[in-house]
Amino acid sequence: MTTYCYDPVITANREIRVLALHPGNSDDEVTISLQHRRLRLWDKNESTLESQGSQIQDDGEHDGNNVAQVITTTATKDTPTLRVASQKMDGTNIPDVDHDDTAEYEHDTTGIDWDSYQALSYAWGSEQDPQPIFVKHAPTKNNKIMVTRDLLVALLHLRHSSDTLVLWIDAICIDQHNLKERSEQVALMGDIYRLSSHTIIWLGPGENDSALGFELMNHISEMISVNLRYHTMEPSAEALALSAADPSVLLYADATRQLDLEASQMEAIYEGVLARCWFQRLWVRQEAYLSCSKTFVCGKSAITWDNFVAAFFSVWAKPKGAVRNARYYITINGLIHQFLSHTVFKIHLYYTKTPSEVYEDAAARQMVLQNRIQILDSCEIASISLPGLPTWVPDWSTPIKPTINIEPSWSASAWISPAGVEYPGGGILRVRGIRVSGNVRPLKRFPTQFGETYNRYLEDAFLAVKDILACFPRESLEESYEHLAQKTRFEALCLLLQGGRVAEITFPISHKSLVTLEGATSSLRAILTSETWEALRSERHSASLDDITQFLSKFARFFFGRSLFVTEPSGYIGAGPACVTEGDRVSVLLGLTMPLLLRKATGSESDGWAHAMYDKATETFGMNPGWILTHVGFAKESISYRRSPHLFEVAPEEFVRRGINLQTFELV
Repeated sequence: MTTYCYDPVITANREIRVLALHPGNSDDEVTISLQHRRLRLWDKNESTLESQGSQIQDDGEHDGNNVAQVITTTATKDTPTLRVASQKMDGTNIPDVDHDDTAEYEHDTTGIDWDSYQALSYAWGSEQDPQPIFVKHAPTKNNKIMVTRDLLVALLHLRHSSDTLVLWIDAICIDQHNLKERSEQVALMGDIYRLSSHTIIWLGPGENDSALGFELMNHISEMISVNLRYHTMEPSAEALALSAADPSVLLYADATRQLDLEASQMEAIYEGVLARCWFQRLWVRQEAYLSCSKTFVCGKSAITWDNFVAAFFSVWAKPKGAVRNARYYITINGLIHQFLSHTVFKIHLYYTKTPSEVYEDAAARQMVLQNRIQILDSCEIASISLPGLPTWVPDWSTPIKPTINIEPSWSASAWISPAGVEYPGGGILRVRGIRVSGNVRPLKRFPTQFGETYNRYLEDAFLAVKDILACFPRESLEESYEHLAQKTRFEALCLLLQGGRVAEITFPISHKSLVTLEGATSSLRAILTSETWEALRSERHSASLDDITQFLSKFARFFFGRSLFVTEPSGYIGAGPACVTEGDRVSVLLGLTMPLLLRKATGSESDGWAHAMYDKATETFGMNPGWILTHVGFAKESISYRRSPHLFEVAPEEFVRRGINLQTFELV
């Protein structure tokens, strides 16, 4: 057990502890010193990710030429650098400094610059079998702090053989046995990460070919320039320079071509890097996005944040022909939105409150302060396991669901911002919107996971689509679908099964990676007429096997763990969460792109990527949602629009004039 007695910190004075990780050899005990220091006030004009560091998101450009840099602390000439396997341009590792087994060290803390520290972001791991570290200069009987084995491994990897490293690590710098201090110090974590000289994101020791995975991701990032705002990539300056001698380097930026990697190399990226526990942590974005400078470290390999995001985007955006395991698709789809968004949660943790109370406070705080309700996209009644958790609060105690949101080229709420989000307490959230259907009737529920192998994955998707088609009489599929102009029910169903995204109705910059509506309908007809998966693959069809495979893969991505339903009496066909129940109603809430299924609360009287509009006349794309509303008759003077951060308001009387009866929904 921990025997070290912490001196109290005065959080009201913005006081924190930082630690000095003293040098040592591989077999030496880990020794540290602790020092109190006061955080200076954070200036919002400083270069942080929210201003300058988020350039990859906000400015939309990323040049992968930056190699993984050596992590440094440069306050004084005596302050050490963290020499963790910097990457050279050829992707090979620079070895760490060799340990001198004969060296002896005098740990003189007077020469340490305590004002410049690096923050560590890591996964705590199991609390079973805790390991000791020792506080220098503390009495022998009171010098031990117990940490998780995973943290001890991190300290051993990061420790120098000759230099002292100043760090902030939550498990050590906060007295874990003092609940009051924990609550108070966690409230400062935003500034702790903002004001750190650097954040080390520790993924764990090298294993599962992680060194190869890092090397490949560094190389991929060097070859592409990514625009995350529009979800596109193009060859980097380095790739263009190399293309004269090797034109193939330009293919790294081609979203229609799979990466020229062997299956074992793709597995090194997935298993060695992306499957790490760190990516499943609740507060990953809270720590990482607040840091102005950060690097992923795994064993002796490293990659900068920007290079990682660029490479990860490429892996996600390109076809994954070398992958034969469906788990990899789930891993990527579960992670992509963490890196395409840089929303920072304003979360307060209270260790005297229940998890349900903390989650409710975090969700309400986020939605009310930002006047944004996208968190509701992550909510599903069936996923709630914590007692007392309102249905509008995600249950962050459960693993991230693999299902990703359908990506329409439109917005059900016309991109209009919420007309005020209210949180009166008591588990209630007030939002504005309208009902757009009567009750729904579930038709088919899909499994949460398809086959492990790629072929079985596609076969399971084929069988699921066959089950959907069986829900409708064949003759009814050719009837006109009145909700979709000049389309049959068959074509409407086809669009739904593709998540609303086919080449003809999306931005031209991404159409090459999408199947056309003709290709999708031909694929669906081939599935309709084929009795078995083997027959579908062996028989000749109007659709190519590539189109059919792409159709099934896209369907599987969007319909993991979802249900198909129809609305009554209107007859809309829709996809919803697995917990869809007869009697649910489709509603559109201001601020949400997708409609939401609402269910009347039991025992309650209350009710319970870049998109554009194409103007054929001018052959232009309207990116301003205000232009889109005025185009369909809204008064221009009633509209107020700001692009970033998004705020699109419409005067309440304009809704009345247009015959739109907004209602207030109390979500519980």
